[in-house]
Amino acid sequence: MNVDSIATALIETCVFFATSEEDLVDPDTAVEQLEHIAAHLKNLDDLSKERFLAVAEELAVQAELTQGNSQRVKCLRALGANLGLSD
Repeated sequence: MNVDSIATALIETCVFFATSEEDLVDPDTAVEQLEHIAAHLKNLDDLSKERFLAVAEELAVQAELTQGNSQRVKCLRALGANLGLSD
């Protein structure tokens, strides 16, 4: 099983919840889901957390090349801190 693919799917889910408009996803539901995801990710060992954050940074670099300094890039770069995985 490719762990990077699982990390990417989870990261994309986080970005969706973090950036969706109110008319698409209820803000309270989005926050609740992000908190639930964060709680599970905090159980990862340090090496797994580092890899998860590295995948998020790789996605941010790819997005920056195609979208510039977009909301998506900012969200990807802040994901670790927002999920309580980094400072």
